[in-house]
Amino acid sequence: MTKPHNFGPRQTLIFFLAAFALAFLAPAFVTGWNWSVLKPLAQDAPQAKVQLWAVSISLQAIFWLCCGIYLAYNWQRLRRSSQFGQAARDAILAYLVPGSILLVVVIVTVMHKAELPPSDLGGRYHITNLRLFGSTGMVIVGIALWQMFVTRALLLRRWSDLASTSAKIECMLEFRKSILWLLFVAALILALGTLAGATLAGATNAFAKETFPGEYPVVYGAWYSLLLIVVYFPVQGTYLLLARDVLKDLIGEAPSKIEALQKWSDSSAKLQEILGMDVTKTSMLGPALSTLLPLICGWISKMVAQ
Repeated sequence: MTKPHNFGPRQTLIFFLAAFALAFLAPAFVTGWNWSVLKPLAQDAPQAKVQLWAVSISLQAIFWLCCGIYLAYNWQRLRRSSQFGQAARDAILAYLVPGSILLVVVIVTVMHKAELPPSDLGGRYHITNLRLFGSTGMVIVGIALWQMFVTRALLLRRWSDLASTSAKIECMLEFRKSILWLLFVAALILALGTLAGATLAGATNAFAKETFPGEYPVVYGAWYSLLLIVVYFPVQGTYLLLARDVLKDLIGEAPSKIEALQKWSDSSAKLQEILGMDVTKTSMLGPALSTLLPLICGWISKMVAQ
């Protein structure tokens, strides 16, 4: 993660104030500033379900705050590159299709009035602001994925200027660390959104059974995971192609003699592990699991509900 150079005592104080404020303001905003959503009631099972959903709303808001801070510092780091302008233009073209789809999703979510999610919970809480709240998370996801493509474009711009193999390896490892953080940010935001959808389904059904089928959080998670897989594929593909070239430069072609072949194979395996190319290691499986995190959370929520 990019180290925040100026996150001093004042910034820490502001962060704590903002985080604790969001923990209470977010559920109240989603319910139309109905503060009773935070009040526990005895012998009221639907209220308990609503508060469980309210906690998931608070958790999302606080995590968005953390992600916003990280993305702001990461953006500052990207802009310090002398090739940022050219890389940003390259990223616009590469990100045009997924970015447009995310923009359409946000607009439709805010403007379209569908039956799900419901506009109120049992007539007690009006949650029309939920669409605006959820769209905020999608915007942050879009920014994280956009920065991923800017990072990819910067790598491609810098690649031809890197003369030594050691410089290429250093650049690739830094690139991989950056995109994995950005992917994790996007995946966890979508996973928390999926869990929030599951808790909302439980709260809705507590007032009127079978109003919000439990399969829908799984469907949401599947769509979110599909989005991450499609967007991450070209970024990972770029990395693997460059890593393969670096690997070939370092160890060359496979020798014909058995004695030399064993040494070559060991060196190749170690380098693949370092560069994150070994499919048997967590360094390679981690990104795949991150893309599937929303689907996994949706599936787990469905299993728990049963």
